[in-house]
This record gives sequence, structure tokens and C-alpha cells, in this order.
Amino acid sequence: MYKNYFSIVSLIFLYSLNVSSQFNDTIESYPLGPLFNNRWTTWNGNNNFENAIVTNEISASGTKSIFVGEGGTNAQDIILDFEGVAITGIWNASWLMYIPSGQSAYLGVQGNTNPNAAAHNQLPAGHLFFNEDNASPGQGYNENFLLGDFPFTFPHDDWFFVGVQINLDTQKYNWNINGVFLGELDYAAAADRFDGINFLAYENTNTYYVDNVVFGLGPLVIDTTPPIANCVSSFSISLDENGFASIDVEAINNGSTDNSGVVSLSIDISTFDCSNIGSNTVVLTVTDPSGNTDTCTTNVVVIDDISPTVNCPTAFTVLASKGGFYEVEDFYSLGIITATDNCTQSLLVTQTPSQGTMLPIGSYTVEISAEDDFENVSQCGFELIVEDPLNIDEFNATSFGIYPNPVINCFFIANSSKFELSRIEIFNLQGKKILLKENLNVNEPIDISKLESSIYFLKVLTSNNKTFIQKLIKK
Repeated sequence: MYKNYFSIVSLIFLYSLNVSSQFNDTIESYPLGPLFNNRWTTWNGNNNFENAIVTNEISASGTKSIFVGEGGTNAQDIILDFEGVAITGIWNASWLMYIPSGQSAYLGVQGNTNPNAAAHNQLPAGHLFFNEDNASPGQGYNENFLLGDFPFTFPHDDWFFVGVQINLDTQKYNWNINGVFLGELDYAAAADRFDGINFLAYENTNTYYVDNVVFGLGPLVIDTTPPIANCVSSFSISLDENGFASIDVEAINNGSTDNSGVVSLSIDISTFDCSNIGSNTVVLTVTDPSGNTDTCTTNVVVIDDISPTVNCPTAFTVLASKGGFYEVEDFYSLGIITATDNCTQSLLVTQTPSQGTMLPIGSYTVEISAEDDFENVSQCGFELIVEDPLNIDEFNATSFGIYPNPVINCFFIANSSKFELSRIEIFNLQGKKILLKENLNVNEPIDISKLESSIYFLKVLTSNNKTFIQKLIKK
């Protein structure tokens, strides 16, 4: 059966002649995937493989359209049911259509959409064939069973207008393809009503899309008046802690209008990241149901106003040299403090006291400042404890040692002075104590296999209150 896939995909027709006599559908209200409801049904009336498919592959406006695929086994056979409202008078339906190169399309108007009716095959406006069998790209024809074929042209790979006017009183119809009327013709076959559209995946080369459907009471009027796009003025948006921000069309639209009362809105940029910091021109495109468009722009200024994240230890203990002084190191480079940012990879990190400062034994406050590329600053501080290197006569560098160092799993403490060990403590680079062992036996292995590969500090305390600190490397 030849059937008209009336790309009126979004047509949801009037329930009675007493309600509004026009319907517009941009397909945006439907979820992606198979579509089946009291308006969008199938040739056999069942919810199955014949259903319309809502896709976001391509659209004339917004993000969605109706997809009709290849024919063959389990082909789509869609009925858009007008529920019998178009009985007398002049009615029209129109939509935008897209046919890729190398593909064809087929559709036709239904005079009776009841799947169980003997008159189910009523086709008052005949058939429309587009590039039939992929043998005539850009060409098509309206097949009128009584009067013959009426050719037309259309573009591939672009949206174009398709509309039909049905006069139920005079039993005449008129197709408009890509803005050109084919001429008023007598019915191709008798029909009870203008009852719906049949979208059929007719042949194996069949693939097309439908968007922006209009159905109404009255003659088919070609709308050539574009909508009026109206954008908001420039505004700023801040990136989040991950360096991202987003907007929707409503953030840009400022009451865009059209003579039809219906517009579809889209923007060319909706997400921003660190690479977009500064001014960005966002284009709003406004499309009416006839495919007329207008655009406007808004300057969106993306800013980074989030300060870096800086982490300092509560306290960090170091050992003075034999001369009784400790030369301050770069704690950021050592990894004792960390600093990260949502956008800036190389932060400007400064510390007070600065690297190279000589500090005697005692307690000091170290202040850290981190600044990103956009002058956002964070600070933290910690207590730096410079300890006495002990009495050199009793406890020198040869009194204790660690072997092996670097360590894979276990290490031993060499205790040539035979000091009685009270306990050992291991600290990470942030100054956090992560291991404590007390009452060690002589030559007892110390297992650090569960620690991550990093640099640590070992602090050994003897029973006579002497302390030994050494860097420990875990492989």
C-alpha cells in the first residue's frame, strides 16, 4: 500500500472545530526514541516497529526531528491521526523535510485513518515520491491516479518546505514543494475526510527527517516573514571548581517572536571551560514553523573567580645542622604543601620565610600564598619546628642509620651506640604522623610495605630523650 508519510510529525490535531483551529509542533516535547500515542499511531494501530522515531541526529530548529528509515521487513508505517476533525471546509498541513543525498522518501494524505475500516486506503491527494529508487536525485512527483504525474524539484542535504491544502467541499487539493505550488487538482481518489498522514518507509533507499509541523483550518499560506530574534545584553558567568560553566537558550533569549506565535530557539555555544575565559559571542537562532530564521548575538564574559586550593600541614619538624641553623627549603617543591587550581596549571607560590633563610633552633610560622593567572589568591600557614641536632659527642650521624634506604618493603635501624630505642615515628611530607612503633627489639625489621611510594621522615626517640631524624625513601 502506498502511504503518505506526512512529515507533520508534530501534528497534534484539533479535538473539535470549536477549539483553536491551528496546531504547531517543533518535535521538542517528545522523548528520544519510538513515539506512539493517541495522535502518533501506526498503520495497524499497534505499538510496534512501525512507530515514528524521535531523533537528535539532525533538526531544522531545536534539537529533535522525526526520523523515517529504510523500507523492507519491519518497516516504519506511521499514522498521524487527526481524529476526524477535518470534515468540511479548507484545511492545510505543512512541515519541513530533509532528505540526505542518495536517499528517497514517500508520503501521502489519508482520508480515513481507522485501521479496521475498509476505506483505510483513501488517498485524496495521491502519493508523493522523492528521488524514487534513488534514480532521480532532486526530483519527485505527485502521483494522481486519475490525472497522471505532476513533477517537482527539491534539494538534498537541506531542509525544505512541504505543504498541502485540502478542500473537502470541492474535493480538490494543492501541494506546495519547496515554496512552489503544483496547482489545484481534483482528488486522486474519493475520501471521507482529511483524516491524517501516513509516513511509510517505502523502499530500501528511504531515509528522511521531518520537523516544524503545522496543521490548521484554512488555505495553505506560505509564510515568508522571518521571526524577530531578541537577545539579552552582555552578561558574565563564572566557572565552577572544575573549570566549567553552562547556559541554556533562555539565558540568551529576550522574548523573540514570530507571526505564527511559535518559535524554536537554539544557541551555538552552551558550555564553557577555561579556554573560554574572556568575551564569547553567543549566537541565538530563532526559527518559525515555516523554516524562516533570524539571529542575534550576546556577549558572554566567562570569568574565573575561584581561588586556588592550598593545603598546609599543621606542623612540620626539621633538624638543624651542626652549626645550630636550619636552611629553609622550598616546601612547595618538596611536596610538603600542595596547591591546585581549576584553571591555572602553574601557580605562583610564595612562602615566608623564603627559601635559603637560616633559622636557629626554635618554632616559626611559615606562610604560604598561591596565586592563579587571574589574580585569585589563597593562603595557608603551618608551624615549622627546628630541633636541636643533639649532643654531637654522644649522638652523631654515625650513631644511627637506616638500611636499606631507599626501602621496598622493610628497613632496619643501625644502632652503633647501643641506645635503647623508645619508639619510632614516620611522617609524610605534609607533616602527618602515619606510623608509630614502640618498644622495638634489636634488629627488628620495620615493615612499610603498605605505604605509598614517596618521601617520608623517620623520627627515632631513645629512652634518654634523644631524637634522631632522617629522610626515608619508599620505592
